[in-house]
Formats: sequence, C-alpha cells, structure tokens
Amino acid sequence: ARPLGGVSTAKEVLRFCVRKETLGWFAFLALATSSALFGTPFFFHMKEKLFFANDFLGFLISLGWAGAALGSLAFGFWMTKIPVKHTLYVVVAVNVLNILSTYAVRGPDSAVWLILFGGIATGIVLIPMMSVAAEMTRGTGAEGSIFALMMGFFNLSQIAWGFLGGKLFAMAGVNNLILISALLQGLAFFLIAPFIRNQKPVSDYVVN
Repeated sequence: ARPLGGVSTAKEVLRFCVRKETLGWFAFLALATSSALFGTPFFFHMKEKLFFANDFLGFLISLGWAGAALGSLAFGFWMTKIPVKHTLYVVVAVNVLNILSTYAVRGPDSAVWLILFGGIATGIVLIPMMSVAAEMTRGTGAEGSIFALMMGFFNLSQIAWGFLGGKLFAMAGVNNLILISALLQGLAFFLIAPFIRNQKPVSDYVVN
C-alpha cells in the first residue's frame, strides 16, 4: 500500500470500513440493489409469457437507459438542493414504487411506459447514492480506493441478488420475487436515520 501522510492506504481503507456509519451504508447499498432479485426472471417472463419479440426487448432496454438519462436531468433540476437524508428517503420510495410497478406490465403498451418510468427512477436513484458515497470518503486520505471499494460492493450486490433470484425463481415465481424485492428495498428506510448523519444537499457535495 502507498503511504499517505505516514499512514498506508490499506490502513485507511480498513479504518473506514469498520466505522458504524460505513457498515450501515454498505447495508443500505445492499438493500438498494435488491431489484436485481427479479431482473433476469422478469426478462424471461416478458419473452416467454408475454411473448415480446427480441427486437422489442432490445428496444425496451434502450428505452430504459434513455429514461435513466432523463432521470439524471430531473434530479439535477429539482432535487439537488434537498438535504441528503430527505433525498435518500425519496430514493427508497421511488425504488419501491418502481419495483411494484412491474406488476402492471401486461403487454407492449404498458411495458413501454413502465420501462421508461423505471429508467427515470434509476437515474434519480443512482446520483444521490454515488454523491453520498463520494462525500463519505472525503478526508480519509484514500478517497479513490474507498470510493472504488463502495462501487465494487454495489456492483457485487447486484450480481449476488441476481444469482439468488435465479436460484429462487423455480420455487418462488417471478411475482413473489418482485414482492420480496420491494420488501427488502423498504427496509432501507430504517437505515437512513441511524447511519446517514450529514444533512447537506447533494449540490454541496458536487460544488465543494
């Protein structure tokens, strides 16, 4: 590890990871990615039960990413001045609503609108979580390494939920996986107040 001010990067990372606030944030990130539990099963549900063509499924994926871009713009216009705790409550609420809206996908028309909504929700959700993660690393002396660790954990959580969803699909079915995912996401509400102490708006994270 490269020394920073007499203290190695590895020690700074370890010291950061054992903090109560950090452990709570890792738990929040794990719950925030629980929508991956039903992602792949629902894709095959659209293909095999709703009989969506491959080109239409590709269009839906592109539409979701376009929605994410719109969600990022919406967040930038309307939510950057809100204190971070309030923003994270909005993030969890939007995630739960987005997950439950999956039940309403019954055909091509509903899929278009709900996938677009899901993409917008994704854009609104990701920016504040990344901003909070970046702010938490400030002053540690190993900002880049710690941020990379948190984003790596975020990605691994999605993979883990996806793997678990694939294992549970045959037993639980896609509808139950959606419900379980929404309940797990709702648990994140209870992690915000105890572990997220900084009340600054996200715009302050970006500017300062």
